[in-house]
Amino acid sequence: MGTELARSLSSDHDVVIIEQNKMVATKLRNEIDCQFILGNGASTAVLEAAAVRKAGLLIAVTETDEVNIISCMLGKRFGVDKTVARLRNSEYTHGKHILHNELMGIDYIINPERVAGEEIAHFILNPGIIESDYYAGGRVHLSGYRVDKGFPFINKKLQNIKMPSGSIICTIIRGDEVILPGGGDVLLEEDEIYVLGKTSNRATLFWGAKKEVSNQRVVIAGGGRVGLQLAQLLEQSPSAPHHIKVIDKDGDHCEEISEELKYTQVYHGDVTDVQFLKNIHINETDIFVAVTGDDEINLLSTMLARKMGAQRTVSEVIRQDYQLILSSIGIDKVVSPRLLTATIIMRLVRTDNIVSMSILRDGKVQLMEAVIAQGSAIDGKRLKDIGFPKGVLFGAVAREEKIIVPDGNQRIYAGDRVVVFMLPEHADRLAGIFSTGKFRNIGSFPALHKFNVGKNL
Repeated sequence: MGTELARSLSSDHDVVIIEQNKMVATKLRNEIDCQFILGNGASTAVLEAAAVRKAGLLIAVTETDEVNIISCMLGKRFGVDKTVARLRNSEYTHGKHILHNELMGIDYIINPERVAGEEIAHFILNPGIIESDYYAGGRVHLSGYRVDKGFPFINKKLQNIKMPSGSIICTIIRGDEVILPGGGDVLLEEDEIYVLGKTSNRATLFWGAKKEVSNQRVVIAGGGRVGLQLAQLLEQSPSAPHHIKVIDKDGDHCEEISEELKYTQVYHGDVTDVQFLKNIHINETDIFVAVTGDDEINLLSTMLARKMGAQRTVSEVIRQDYQLILSSIGIDKVVSPRLLTATIIMRLVRTDNIVSMSILRDGKVQLMEAVIAQGSAIDGKRLKDIGFPKGVLFGAVAREEKIIVPDGNQRIYAGDRVVVFMLPEHADRLAGIFSTGKFRNIGSFPALHKFNVGKNL
């Protein structure tokens, strides 16, 4: 996670990495243009050597909660403006713990497993939709769909599809290809499509999801932090699945987590054992979730579950290079705790006119919401005259109370709030032109919201 953050930040910011493992630091020196300090991030001397007194943001994401806490406490003493800590132990984030956030010197707490669990729970509890989000103060809604067999508009050109009023198909993902479509593009089976439209018309945005999708039988492979929190989140939901099963290979751990769950069935077994999967009736499963913490086991178990009759599959991925494999074999949802957490932390690096930034489909496409600044060179210009690079598509313009789905003749004015889909390489340039009209780098991942001190992410 630290590597992911440093790689993203280093192009636009001065980054210092504190790393205790000499081999890791040596490897990263060849990959990332940063300053490296070898040592413990909870050491006063090491922090001083990293010039922590000049830092605007300190991010502590080691594997040890206590090291992260001490790093933030010291950082605050040295005058760091914002501190972020990755904390996994719920004792530090819930209940009446004696150390509250302010005392620990932590402005933002993030739990990667909780973030991953919430992402998967949202997918399970919203069947038929692979993505859902809101923009422009809640007035614009994004929905993502998978084009399955029987989808009513397969092999049709977009220009021949009657869309709900005020909505547009902004992105098509076809395997590894990202298409920001025009009217002549055709929808194919297994495409993933993203539809942007007025929230008031949200019900009609489900125009493609006619197929009834069940989410009542859920099997979770892995009873670790992600699996346990996912089961708890599902149990707490008003629309909770009727049957939830958790499988773990550690018998003692099964006993422990069964005491923390209300009605979830906990099984001791091997999720790669075909006979075991038959015994728990995997063929009747609506959604199979692999969150064992081991990418190879996740990959094999999801393949077996799908082959044996599970309707949909979700897999956690730790190694970034495995995401391509998981997607190509038909995994319905791929979740990376590291990428999700890094994305949220990166949102703290913000510019005033960038309202939010979302990353879709494992980083293949980004969505930026921005307010056009006063003095921007694009103020008053038609979109087709601005000369945006290929790979940029304007999805919506919010102007006072109006929501506009723009075409090339639409003029953009200072104060407009725009929602734009883009390939990741254009994020920095667009952020610059929205603020000043000049192409310049000002940060790829602005903050989604301005959080209050001490708020848990």
